[in-house]
Amino acid sequence: KRRIKQYWAERTAKEAAGLVMEDVVAPSLGSNLRSITELIKFMRRMCMGQHVQLQNILRNQKLNKVSINFLEEIVKYLVALEPELMEAIQVGDLVVVEGAIRGFLMLGEAMRGPNHANQDSVAHAGLIDLGDRIFGKVYFEEPPNPSSKKMNLKTPSSRKMSIKVEEPENRNGLVSLDFKARNRLRSRLKDAVTTALLSFLEGVESTSIPDKMLTTVQWSAISTQMSKCHLAMMRGSEILDYSQLRDEGIQYYFLMKYLLAYDERGEFIEPCLVRHKKAAHFFEV
Repeated sequence: KRRIKQYWAERTAKEAAGLVMEDVVAPSLGSNLRSITELIKFMRRMCMGQHVQLQNILRNQKLNKVSINFLEEIVKYLVALEPELMEAIQVGDLVVVEGAIRGFLMLGEAMRGPNHANQDSVAHAGLIDLGDRIFGKVYFEEPPNPSSKKMNLKTPSSRKMSIKVEEPENRNGLVSLDFKARNRLRSRLKDAVTTALLSFLEGVESTSIPDKMLTTVQWSAISTQMSKCHLAMMRGSEILDYSQLRDEGIQYYFLMKYLLAYDERGEFIEPCLVRHKKAAHFFEV
């Protein structure tokens, strides 16, 4: 990642100085990320249908001399991708975003059944903290202001700048996305995170994981995400399709409603539901 960022920083500086750039292929993680994503998709298929032995082999290979916990490795991979997600969505780096989405979905499948051993392993690997960070930073992008769009069209410098940005994006396989397509990616990412968190709560036998979720996650951020989905639906906003806003909001409500039973003192979930009672009532109905 450092080599890639350094390359584009040097290239931008040389172009600004009017120096001629040689046609050198830029370093890229694209091929490696694609391979990892395909491997994650394969592991997810192994877990579909809640086949316990196939789920367990991803955590522990009993017949191997050296056993690798692939669930923890996937969490580490997602933690490494997390700082890049915001920029990846903005510039259309679908490889990075899809890698993260597939990773969360795979971990969710590995915990279903329920598979309590996998739930404990993934919970202690830090997935709950990771999901909390994503909910706290990934918000919908508002539609562009028509007046500012006209101003950009009239400004010659803005046209030149857009040309400079598009060229390296195309060479690195980046896709030009409008604001609504970017919001779809954001929604798919958050939906994958919520799916993984809900998988922790399937067939709960003890309060250890629910208590960890209650004390780790910033529920004000989750309830705000739910409220934003509700407001966008009520206003007929163009930030995202109605059905996708509805599905995302319901996921947040289900997650909080399920954990409400474990919030015995009413410290975490109840205040958030009261603060956003209109959105909570809408998704409950």
